[in-house]
Amino acid sequence: MKLFKFKSIYTKFVVTIVLILVISSFLSLTIVSSMIVYMLHTPMVDMMKDKAAEIDNLYREYNIPPEELVRIADTGFLTIEFYEDESLLLESVPEVTPQMLEDTENHMDGLLISAKDVKSDRPPYLISEVADRWVLIRLEINGDMFRYIAMSLRSVLAISVLISIGIVLIAVKRIVRPMKRLTAATQKVAVGDFDVRVEYDGVDEMGALVKNFNTMTRELQNIEYLRKDFVSSVSHEFKTPIASIGGFAKILRNDSLEPSAVKEYADIIVSETDRLSKLSSNLLRLSSLENQSIVDRVHTFSLDEQIRRVLVLLEHKWSEKNLELEVALDPIAFSGDEELLQQVWINLIENAIKFSREDGSLTVKASKINDEVVVNITDSGAGMDEDTLSRIFEKFYQGDSAHATEGNGLGLSIAKRIIDLHDGSIEVKSTVGVGTEIIVRLS
Repeated sequence: MKLFKFKSIYTKFVVTIVLILVISSFLSLTIVSSMIVYMLHTPMVDMMKDKAAEIDNLYREYNIPPEELVRIADTGFLTIEFYEDESLLLESVPEVTPQMLEDTENHMDGLLISAKDVKSDRPPYLISEVADRWVLIRLEINGDMFRYIAMSLRSVLAISVLISIGIVLIAVKRIVRPMKRLTAATQKVAVGDFDVRVEYDGVDEMGALVKNFNTMTRELQNIEYLRKDFVSSVSHEFKTPIASIGGFAKILRNDSLEPSAVKEYADIIVSETDRLSKLSSNLLRLSSLENQSIVDRVHTFSLDEQIRRVLVLLEHKWSEKNLELEVALDPIAFSGDEELLQQVWINLIENAIKFSREDGSLTVKASKINDEVVVNITDSGAGMDEDTLSRIFEKFYQGDSAHATEGNGLGLSIAKRIIDLHDGSIEVKSTVGVGTEIIVRLS
């Protein structure tokens, strides 16, 4: 069963703290009261014992009669009474029994009678024998003094609790205020408003929570922008070839077209269909990679041989451009996902061929430095400026519009994601008019 079922955290805070405050104050009052009574009781008893000893010494040394002893030993704090026989003492002090008086004869300091011994609210008193008479020494106070002390302590306690409650109400209100702002902000986020931010200057746990919340909303906002941009880009990428296919299909319905024109338009439709198919495959592959956090098909293979096979696979493309090929591949055994890494080399080398000039050069090198594999792919293309370099790994981004129909802007995004899954890195260096170098590092 829950202790509190309040809906407001402010109320929970206040009730909890007030309960703790009241309980701790009550315990403190009990302890302090007991300590005060004990502290007062000890010197009172010592005072009575000292007075009994003083009376006994005066009588023995100077043989002073009891009446005179009372006058000499009288103080403002003690009452001294002599009784000639036991019966008078028993009559005057009903709570004293003959057995107590018998016990008194066995105590040199007399017999101390406290309130707990006789179940009375009287202060403690002492019974002793002096000059063959019974003497009773009691404090000249009554229970009102202790009640006054207890009442004073309770008053101090009540005032301190009230003041503390007031301070708690103010303090808790200040503590809960950012929580309320955070709650209101989360409600806005729940309905899709990712522009909301919570202001809080503290460096405590609440500050960390607010900071993380603001970071979360910024990331959600970025994801929302990327989602909208992605949907827009995908729509655009699909719209163009679909429009081409539809347009040329309508033209082919014209029976008066020359056979050569029919073949040309049919080839365009086939090309655009292939483009759509490749775009769909790349989207599915990228989506799969983005939802993958580890490489689960790891085995050791020859990385240099894999790159050679990719170069042979793309021979028709670099041969068409009459590229001078320079290959320097050291023997490298690497553990990873062979199929995924092959896709990396296909994308990067195909990209380098696409942007290379006719009769240019293409250099592919691979080496192992310490425990790190380094692959360099260098082309002699037009190069890229700083703005293009900063965006080349974005989905659907194509820096060179002249080659936009040859791809869909997903190749580098897929390559980078595969390299990231292998805990590697990819770096691009480019100079406008000179060419581009891509450096892949795998460990």
